[in-house]
Amino acid sequence: TAPTPGQEFSNTVPAGEFLRSDPPAGTKVERGYSTVTLYISKGPDYVAVPTITTGTPVSQAQSALKNAGFKVIETDAFSDSVTKGEVISVNPADRQVRGQAVTLAVSKGPEFVTIPKIKSGTSSGDASAQLTALGLQVKLDTSYDGGIFDRIVGMDPKAGTQVRVGSVVTLLVV
Repeated sequence: TAPTPGQEFSNTVPAGEFLRSDPPAGTKVERGYSTVTLYISKGPDYVAVPTITTGTPVSQAQSALKNAGFKVIETDAFSDSVTKGEVISVNPADRQVRGQAVTLAVSKGPEFVTIPKIKSGTSSGDASAQLTALGLQVKLDTSYDGGIFDRIVGMDPKAGTQVRVGSVVTLLVV
């Protein structure tokens, strides 16, 4: 009989190319009385990624993705707006090949730094550079005597205090 073509998804064989036969190649069949079905690749099986919104608990997001047949990769990132342990983003968010990985960016919460001890008498430029390297903003207070000596005599908040990255540290300059 005439072969009846079939189609199947394949992550390894491009769409439109021969995938396999049934019975498999090398099997002896009786000429004129056996049916051989040829299967052609439909290419990868793209399916919708479940909708996971920002702020979804990571365990819930993992379950939804695994139940849909995806592998899950997690990356951690700091976030001031998404609570620790919740999803920041999903990549890809729309479609992916069934069985492939979907990446979840998971919040570690806000990033904190400890204000370093800066020796009294340090120049405002050096002190500012140390603080900005930590992701802090610097405000100079020269109201005491105009900062004519350009030396640090204090700061607010004090050394050892933990603050969020991006916080303002005021340096008292004389």
